[in-house]
Amino acid sequence: MKKQSIILLGLIAIFSFIHLGLCFFYPQMYAYFTGQEHLSAFLTSLRVFRWVLYCGVAFAGLYSLQQKEKKTVPVYLLFFLFNLLLPNIFASIY
Repeated sequence: MKKQSIILLGLIAIFSFIHLGLCFFYPQMYAYFTGQEHLSAFLTSLRVFRWVLYCGVAFAGLYSLQQKEKKTVPVYLLFFLFNLLLPNIFASIY
């Protein structure tokens, strides 16, 4: 694997773990921002963060396909599905 692919995988992993932490505390943050009357700004920033994360993972996966690195494509697909399903998993817990 090239150094650039390793850096991309590391960045996607870091942002995925940040997303995991945000999803775990989502109900508490939702309640806090509702009480502070900043709910619309919170939901907007959350939606923007998620779309940037989804697009980043998708473009990184497409970049790895373009570079003909077949070993990293399933990893990007797993990150994409993990980040896509993660909010729904935590929403069903509460």
